[in-house]
Parts: sequence; C-alpha cells; structure tokens
Amino acid sequence: MNSFILQQQRPRTNRGSALLTFVLMLPVVFLFVGLSIDFGIAYLAQANLAKSVDACCLAGMRNYYQGTAQAQAIAAAEFAANYGQPSWGASPVSPSIVFSTDANNNRFLTVNATATINTFFIRILPQWHTLQVSANAQATRANLIMSLALDRSGSMSGNGGGAALPGAISTFISYFDDSNDTAGMVSFASAVTNNVGIGHPFINAIKNAANALQYSGATFSLGGLTNAYAQIASVQVPANENIVKVCVFFTDGFANTSQDKFKIPALTLLNFGGYDSGTSVGFFNVTSGAQLNNLGSYTPALFYSYHHSVSQSVVRANVTDDAQYRCLQIANAMRANGIIVYCIGLGSDIDQTFLQQIANDPAVPGYMATAYDGVAVFAPSSSQLSQMFELIASKVLLRLSQ
Repeated sequence: MNSFILQQQRPRTNRGSALLTFVLMLPVVFLFVGLSIDFGIAYLAQANLAKSVDACCLAGMRNYYQGTAQAQAIAAAEFAANYGQPSWGASPVSPSIVFSTDANNNRFLTVNATATINTFFIRILPQWHTLQVSANAQATRANLIMSLALDRSGSMSGNGGGAALPGAISTFISYFDDSNDTAGMVSFASAVTNNVGIGHPFINAIKNAANALQYSGATFSLGGLTNAYAQIASVQVPANENIVKVCVFFTDGFANTSQDKFKIPALTLLNFGGYDSGTSVGFFNVTSGAQLNNLGSYTPALFYSYHHSVSQSVVRANVTDDAQYRCLQIANAMRANGIIVYCIGLGSDIDQTFLQQIANDPAVPGYMATAYDGVAVFAPSSSQLSQMFELIASKVLLRLSQ
C-alpha cells in the first residue's frame, strides 16, 4: 500500500530583490536629498548676498557728496553690516565697488560680489566641496537742481528760529555735491530777496547767506516760492542728463502777504500784507519791505473802505486766503514742470495743512497723485529744526539715488 505525504508549499517572495534595489538606490536618494538641502542653502546665501549688494550700492551713491573714497568706505561697511558672518561662508566676501561717469555726466555706482559657501551633504563628491553664488547691483545718482526758499520774517527773532536756521542750513547744504549739483537761495519777509544765484559751487555761498539773514517784517511766502521757481526754471539742462529738481520751502508763519497792481493811481505795485497778530494790515515797499504809511491822498484806511468796507481783521483774513491760494498755484506750476516741493514748518501753531498742500504730501486731504509728490515736516521748536532739515536732506538724496 502506497502512502502519500501532502506538504503545503509557501509562495516565493521578492524580499531579497527589493532589499537589493533599495541598497542600490540609497546613494541616489542621498544625492538628491543632499542636492536639495545644499542648493537650498545656496539660494538663501544668494538672497543674502543680493540684499547686501543692494544696500551697499545705495549707501555708496547716497554718500557720493563726501568723495568717492569715503563713499566706497561707507558702502563697504554697509555691505559688511548686512551680510554678517553666515555659517555657510567658506571665506570672507569683499565686494567690488566702482564709481563711473558717462558722456552725459550721469554718475553710476556698480557693485559686484561673489561668495563661496561650504556644502554639507554633497561634499562627498570632490567637485562639490564648495559652491559659488554672485550678485551685482548698479545705482545712478541724478544731478540736483535745487532752490531754498527761507523765511526771514520778524517772528523768527522771537521763537529761536533765527538762531537755529544758519546751523540747520549749513548741515543740510553740505549733503550735496558742490561740483556737479546746482543750488541757489532766496529769502522772504515783507519782500523777497535772491540771496544766492543758482549755480555751483554753492555750499559756502549759501552758508554765508544764511548766516547773514536779518529777521523782520511780514511773510511774503508767495514771493519766496515764485523766485525759487524762477531760479530752478532758469537752469538749462543738457540733453540726456539725469536731473532731479527740488524746491525746499521753510517758514514759521502764515502766508500773509500778497503783491499786485492795484487800480488806484500811485498804487501801481505794492505788497499788501497782514501780520500774524491778526490786528493790522499794511502796504510795503516791494524792494525794501518797509511799511508805507504815506501814500499821498490814498491812505490805508481809505483803501480798506474803498475796497472792503469791513474791519481790518476781515481784511487780514482775505489777505492770507488770497496769499495761500496764490502759493498753491505756484506750487502746482512747479510740479507741472517736474519740480518736487519739500516743506519745513517751525512752531506749534503753523498751518500744517497749507504746507502739506504746497508739498502735495500724500498725508493731506485732497492729495493729487503725481510723480512729484513732496513731503511736509514740522519742528515744534527751534531745537528740532536741524533734525527736520536733515530728514528732508535724506529724502532728497533718496530721490537722487536709484
């Protein structure tokens, strides 16, 4: 009798081949993971390098007025502060900082930098011990055409403004390039004076003129803006030259004076102004600013009665409203001709809205979107005046460098 033994057979598996495949693929997986991590670090390193190069370039160009050697030193310090000491750096990075000028007198600063970084995973391959990343930036520095319109009215003698203004102007004007920029200065009280004709060099002339200012009279803001506009418009700009045009308008009071031709014999061209006290109105000589008390048969009282038949306080308000309206028209004309207006106000009771309108400051209601937006800043006391002028200087330099 034959006997049979039944034995269950287990199915075959691929466990051995799967393990072999995994072992064979492990270096490839490791390589791709390493590449992802190391190239991710390289991307971060390049972004940090690009940020540092941009900061370096702008810092160098904004300090061009100090001379190229000093500007290069400032730019290099700015690069170092931004780049820091990243852990992946294989060696220190020294950027190339080169100033140049083209045939149209446009100035450039070019910065190039290359960083060598250590790898962490793919360094097992000899050619991948390190990676290199690069960044470059170029900034242009426009030439500046600027006129300063400075208030020298009588109130400047009582609020400390007269004492603080020369120092503020001295620091402010030193931020600009005495050889390539163009600047002038006008001042205004009851009348307006062109103190420094627009041109270059200008730094010492404007410093001396600011030191020599005498403070008295009303506030003929319209004259200051008008003459500043005329100075800027008089400059001939060569073709293809990169230019920024700026008016810096400073005042400590209301625009309370107008100048016009009146339809009365002997009153052909006179300043007509009201004082900040709001209690008096008068006529002034357009050249000297001296108040005219004798107008022949046409006394101020007769003129007020003839034209207004109202109290002097109302006349004074009319003068201020008219003067402010005319100032705004001049400021709008400047913007229409590519001029940026910056305003600085001194005192706690300054008409901030008026100055914001003159500057077309984005903070003011009724702001008109334009490429020539300015800024209005305010110093509550004379001790803060220098700070406000330096703030405007930084904004002008930012416009010049791009």
